[in-house]
Amino acid sequence: MRPVTFSTDPLRQFLRRKRIATLPQLKQVLGTDADITVFRKLKELSYHTSYSHRGQFYTLAEIPDFDENGLWTYDSAGFSRRGTLLNTSEAFVNQAPAGYFAGELEELLHVPVKEPLLHLVRQDRIGRREISHMYLYCASDNQRRDRGPELPTARELLRQARPTRRPPTAVTPPLRQRPTSSYATPTQGAPTNCSTRTAAPRQPTAR
Repeated sequence: MRPVTFSTDPLRQFLRRKRIATLPQLKQVLGTDADITVFRKLKELSYHTSYSHRGQFYTLAEIPDFDENGLWTYDSAGFSRRGTLLNTSEAFVNQAPAGYFAGELEELLHVPVKEPLLHLVRQDRIGRREISHMYLYCASDNQRRDRGPELPTARELLRQARPTRRPPTAVTPPLRQRPTSSYATPTQGAPTNCSTRTAAPRQPTAR
């Protein structure tokens, strides 16, 4: 008896139409009860798994329109260029000079992140320090060495871009001082890197 063969065409057409799907839906499309058959065909097509909903959703690699953070959301399902929630959280923390509090990262990813962050700390893939009874998650020492010197912060770039004011002389009239509002300076005390950040994020005020 010849083994049953499955075509990738039904999966491709279904996902192009629905954009995302769960494993039970894809098994129904292929007409199989075997998970491995679906994954074999998805691999042939190239696919992404959602970092949200515990990886329950799948989409073709050609479908997501990732934003500048490498994220894409469809019908509340979140997808990342970096794959899993664990890898995505690691990348965000290690690439952020000022680090992230869990609540800040949750605002970006729209999923709970405390568990994966703790897992990453235990594996020494990221570091953390306590500020105001909250944990600030930062790049690990190894990641900082691999990343090399940090890029200039927004505060440093603005400082470099400011014109140098020269004192008035007897020949030239005094220069009029520019109004302070003409410079979009960061908030006083804004964090520049993980080691100098001293304040926890403000909690939203109840209305």
